[in-house]
Amino acid sequence: MITYVDVELAIVNLYNIRQHIIVPNCYINFASSADHECDLIIIKKSGYAEEIEIKMSKADFKADFKKKHGHLDERLQYLYYAMPNIVYEQCKDLIPDYAGVYVIKEGIKKKFALCVKPAAKKNCRKLTIVEQLKIARLGTMRIWNLKQKYQCFDY
Repeated sequence: MITYVDVELAIVNLYNIRQHIIVPNCYINFASSADHECDLIIIKKSGYAEEIEIKMSKADFKADFKKKHGHLDERLQYLYYAMPNIVYEQCKDLIPDYAGVYVIKEGIKKKFALCVKPAAKKNCRKLTIVEQLKIARLGTMRIWNLKQKYQCFDY
């Protein structure tokens, strides 16, 4: 069985955290009128950002189309959906033309992501350094929150 965390880790391993800034559950709001929540946001060395939406069921996938922002944001170059293979089989006819898809499969030792549909490049701009730092700050806050949450464990 593939879990939500399995999907996150498969994507992180694919993109490589040593190469890019990757932050989970990121709300990006830079004084705009609408918050934009990303399951994963990836800031590449080039300064461009990609959004990964994780979907664990067909119902979860369909609910995504009710979001006000519609995944349209001048700061996001690509939109990818990441999902277990079984969910992809149920949803592949519903995937918008502009969105790419990563399917998560089970390997011998770990789960891995496979791109089954590349995303169309959207007209966007690079993130400013201030925007990149704001997102990176959110990622580092998550690290310390997790350490506090699990400090009762003896490593």
